[in-house]
Amino acid sequence: MHSSHESLAVNVTMDKCIERLFPDVRMLQIEEEKAAEKAKSNIELTSLPVFVLDALLPRQTMTLNVYEPRYLLMVERCLQGGKRFGMMGYFRSHHHHGHHGQLAEHGTEAEIIEAERTSDGRYIVKIVGRRSFKVDERWSTDGYVMARVNYIDLSLPPSVALEETLSAAVTLRSKISEWEALVRSGGWERHSGQLNTILEQLGPIPADSTPDDLALWVGALINPLPGLGVAPEIRPHLLAADSSNVRVMIAVSAITSSIRYLQPGRLNKILASAGFKVNPKVLRNVTAAVPWLIIVIAILIRVCFYSDDPAVDAVEGGGGDGVLVGAESIHQSPFMEL
Repeated sequence: MHSSHESLAVNVTMDKCIERLFPDVRMLQIEEEKAAEKAKSNIELTSLPVFVLDALLPRQTMTLNVYEPRYLLMVERCLQGGKRFGMMGYFRSHHHHGHHGQLAEHGTEAEIIEAERTSDGRYIVKIVGRRSFKVDERWSTDGYVMARVNYIDLSLPPSVALEETLSAAVTLRSKISEWEALVRSGGWERHSGQLNTILEQLGPIPADSTPDDLALWVGALINPLPGLGVAPEIRPHLLAADSSNVRVMIAVSAITSSIRYLQPGRLNKILASAGFKVNPKVLRNVTAAVPWLIIVIAILIRVCFYSDDPAVDAVEGGGGDGVLVGAESIHQSPFMEL
């Protein structure tokens, strides 16, 4: 009969001898035991009602306007209990062409911090993201989704921290201040003080030694609610990442891409060198509209000057194809990259 190491009784005398003769070995054994206990405590199985709407990351806040009967019932039950439910979104991919993709397998526990019942029966609910989880099983109850979930504590250092991961975490942290400066100077905030509010909600930047938590923090920064529209959506991918290294690299790639987008374009630099100070966001919106303006002008010219002349239509081969070809070439214009 074989017994596992954990099931063997501890010989107190032998244990003391090892501690006295080999203190380094004993210390290593103690650390391994603590790490094993921590790993076990990081996973907790429980059941949650689920609000299916959008991905939410830990620390993020969101205000919900709840009016569907099934979710009104769910919110009432949550308010009478632990005031917590799961928030999940959809994975959108090229394989799903509709409005929604596939329901995600990962989500975040949301806590209700404010709730107001309106005169017409709706709930205005303010929530904050707490712990992330992976769905183990789900079913339907009274029209809404219930799920048995495994909580995943990503605020702790990974059990095995690769040098590559820790190096990427340092790189990720170094890009945060540059991103913030570009958002402020470029006028990308939806309203005055939006970025300050986001930073206040997120709290201090996590340490490099907790790369998962740092990646989630950056994801919540560049994909805030409501969104700034300046970075790729990475929240579902951060939650679903299967390792610390993957999670950090997703965040690094996204914030780097966002910085490139936020940096002033070539036209903006030319105007600035000539003494004209133009808001980068406004200039980008204007240049993005130029191709469509050219298309509209081309159509108006076509309608006003050529539609009544069948001879011209015959020579040009019907007219419509010419406009479409022009549209394709305009769509590929370098202006779109400014």
